[in-house]
Amino acid sequence: MTTPGAAEPVNAGGQGGVLNAGRDNSLVKELQQAITLINEGKSAGAIQNLIIEAQDLENSGTVSASQAGPLISEAKLAVSEL
Repeated sequence: MTTPGAAEPVNAGGQGGVLNAGRDNSLVKELQQAITLINEGKSAGAIQNLIIEAQDLENSGTVSASQAGPLISEAKLAVSEL
């Protein structure tokens, strides 16, 4: 799994004006950390911080449910497949 391809949807949120640079970077860092842990065979909880970060952005009103939902759903699906 590689970060550049996986980060495209997150970066699109930042480039589309949905997220400011700091929040975009935060999500990308969580994604990079999850990918690193998965690649090291440490899949337990690897994606959980990314899910929490996306939920926090939704709960704070920074992004809408329709914006956060796909990221959260895909991350939960990835967790279920690990």
